[in-house]
Amino acid sequence: MKICKTLAALMLMTLSASVLAEVRIAVVDINAAAMRSDEARLRGEKLKTTFGQDEAELIALRNSIQKLEEKRQKDAAVMGAEELRKLEQEINDKKLEMNFKGQKLQQKGKEANQELQQVMGPKVEKAMKSIIDEKKYDVILRREAAIWIDDKYDLTAELTKRINAQK
Repeated sequence: MKICKTLAALMLMTLSASVLAEVRIAVVDINAAAMRSDEARLRGEKLKTTFGQDEAELIALRNSIQKLEEKRQKDAAVMGAEELRKLEQEINDKKLEMNFKGQKLQQKGKEANQELQQVMGPKVEKAMKSIIDEKKYDVILRREAAIWIDDKYDLTAELTKRINAQK
């Protein structure tokens, strides 16, 4: 009886191993693959130059606010009430302007990101489909879903390569 159980267990283990050997599993970080693509990098460079002036204005505003606050702190005791009120109003106005420009820059960034996703989405799908069709994977998981996986099962670099190959 003990021998039958042992044989049954061995047969199940052998069967399980052969079934698992046939399942082809991989992982991919779709966002990383898309962002590493040539097109995404080019768009990123363009955005840096486009947003560079806006960011410089925000930095200048922040520095200006800091100088005005230092002046208020240093000279408040010798300033008249009207002069102090004007200085505080100027600080508040600059803070409002900085907040407005910051929100405007954030909105531009969101719009640029959405545009990039719209452009890259179909390219990523097409590249993923070609990988799946060619390599016959049964399961592809998001890289984040795997606690650990050997790099040989990571398709991210392959996906980036195929995205770049599209024109």
